[in-house]
Amino acid sequence: VQYLGRIDHQVKIRGNRIELQEIEHRLLDHAGISSAAVIVQGRGGSTSEEDQELCAYIELEDKTGEIEIQAIKEHLLQHLPDYMLPTHFFQLEKMPHNTAGKIDRPALKNMATTQLSGGAEFVAPGTGSETEVAAIWQEVLELEKVGVHDKFFDIGGTSLHVFTVHNKLKQKFRVDFPAVALYRFPTVQTLSIHLDTLT
Repeated sequence: VQYLGRIDHQVKIRGNRIELQEIEHRLLDHAGISSAAVIVQGRGGSTSEEDQELCAYIELEDKTGEIEIQAIKEHLLQHLPDYMLPTHFFQLEKMPHNTAGKIDRPALKNMATTQLSGGAEFVAPGTGSETEVAAIWQEVLELEKVGVHDKFFDIGGTSLHVFTVHNKLKQKFRVDFPAVALYRFPTVQTLSIHLDTLT
């Protein structure tokens, strides 16, 4: 007999069965995190399975403290496969609870939150190529701004996003290059420099 946990806390994203409570348990193992909840949200309100993303909401023991998203990701990847790594991390001042005292998961989507960044200091695009690359990343990842030092996979990029971004970059720069370049050159700055060498 294999215990699979509560079905309402199991989700399936792009063919992978994911136990949300397992991710939450690992988040709580990280120093400084006092409460954590993971839910699934559709990118742009989409209900398609391909657009579903894991979103982690955390509350810190030190309400005025800060935590590095990269440290959280490294901690999670020591215990979980990469497909169980949340796409977005949000920090809450206080986790919402229902009358039963449990975390009110439906309320999380409407909470005032701070999305944790990839840890890189924001530097605005300076060259034409950087501006074009950043604009495409913002469009596809639905972000308000992207800095030249932000890493694609640290700010919400996934393997599915790679193909969309790759096609848009080929059309914009009118060059042919392999999609693997987004893995080799993960920041706006390094990818822009690479694309400039091809034009």
